[in-house]
Amino acid sequence: MVAEGMMATGEGEPHADTVAPEEVESPMLGVIVPAGLFVVLLLLGLSPLGRALNYIFTPAVAAMGLALLYMRPVSYLGFTMWVWMLTPFYRRLADVHGGYTDASLVMLAPIAVTACCSLSLAKNFRNGSPKALWPYVGLIAVLIYGFFSGALQNGLPAATLAVLNWALPILFALHILTAPEDADEKARQIMLAMVWGGLVIGIYGLTQYLILPAWDAEWMRGSALESIGAPIPRMVRVFSTLNSPGPYAQFVSASALIAIATRSRIRWGSIVFSLIGLLLSLVRAAWGSWAIALVMLFFWSNVRQKAAFAATALAAILVITPAIAFSPLGETISARFATLSNASSDTSYLERVDLYRRFSSTALSSIAGVGLGRTGVISARLSGQNPGAIDATNNIDSGVLEIFYTFGLLGAVFLVMFGAIYVTSWPDRSNPYGVAAMVVAVSCGPLLFFGNPLTGASGILLYPFVALARLNRGRTDD
Repeated sequence: MVAEGMMATGEGEPHADTVAPEEVESPMLGVIVPAGLFVVLLLLGLSPLGRALNYIFTPAVAAMGLALLYMRPVSYLGFTMWVWMLTPFYRRLADVHGGYTDASLVMLAPIAVTACCSLSLAKNFRNGSPKALWPYVGLIAVLIYGFFSGALQNGLPAATLAVLNWALPILFALHILTAPEDADEKARQIMLAMVWGGLVIGIYGLTQYLILPAWDAEWMRGSALESIGAPIPRMVRVFSTLNSPGPYAQFVSASALIAIATRSRIRWGSIVFSLIGLLLSLVRAAWGSWAIALVMLFFWSNVRQKAAFAATALAAILVITPAIAFSPLGETISARFATLSNASSDTSYLERVDLYRRFSSTALSSIAGVGLGRTGVISARLSGQNPGAIDATNNIDSGVLEIFYTFGLLGAVFLVMFGAIYVTSWPDRSNPYGVAAMVVAVSCGPLLFFGNPLTGASGILLYPFVALARLNRGRTDD
């Protein structure tokens, strides 16, 4: 494989202004077969037999993930990212045929595919650097406590689902750190998936806003999530192929950052559609965190890179601004921007302030914690709570408060370990893969105060990218 615009030393260290997550060759098993699987499953979902996705999708993608893990292990990394990005879309295709269900079998696919990495992790764990691994091991130890505590207090099903959502992104990061494949190739595969993914889910997100396909509208009505708008074109907060605007905003934010930092041949399309998708998600916290990450990208780059990144960002803005200003998109986005300067009438902001005021003492004074499985609507229902009783304690709009509420005093240990993975992964400016990975992780960090970016689809953009940054910072500090 050859990375466009990248030079490497004899040790495989990249030393160039930009990198390109592009493959000159696309081996059959690594690219064509997985893409063909998604196409076949798409055709099935669009056919009258679409309900069969409930029983076929998860086994099919899990089998593909397992095959890639053993036969094309680097491609397994990119495939896993695609599964996280696309699975909720296939779930909605299944639901439109068979009716909405709170717990869909299709949604087990990301869990099953990511869990495959534990097989490799058990074999290769000793390959990792102790300096790189110890913070993740500390996180796992806190999760083990949370699981047993949650199983006792909230029931085994709820605790099991919760621990998987928390632990799998961490295990995937450990797999990246310990698998023997080349560090540059791991980064290239994941970033290739993200750049293409930003283009695909960005285009679909724009389509969703303007047209709103029937399967998306039906899912919105079934889920009754008021925060994502009305199931009417141009009145929806875009979530594209993801499950809600929050994770979607994180994925397109990451895609745009990677595309700016690389020389991918499709970077312009990925940047433009990713940023349009980010704006249409109306997730202001993601807007702010993206801006912070972009500043950090400039900070970590050399003079020549700064000029290239500035030119790319400016060109994207010049394309996007008139496209939004003179289109149906402008009114929606402008109205959301206006709320940034008028906090006194911002319902979302006032609710979050009230949450911190009311819930901080409860969360921070919990010595033992309530355990895993108490938060999250699905976990709450699995734990036997009446849907009518599900309240703010089940949907805590703050990752920091949720950590202390769940783990009690061990929440402080969790945050220390979380901070350590950042500190021990600070990128080497000469390694563009490490810098690109770290800015993605930086874009997730501030969201801890506005939600929980540590689990599920959000977590898969945090821990693995910090691991990539650590792996690509150089081989001499281990």
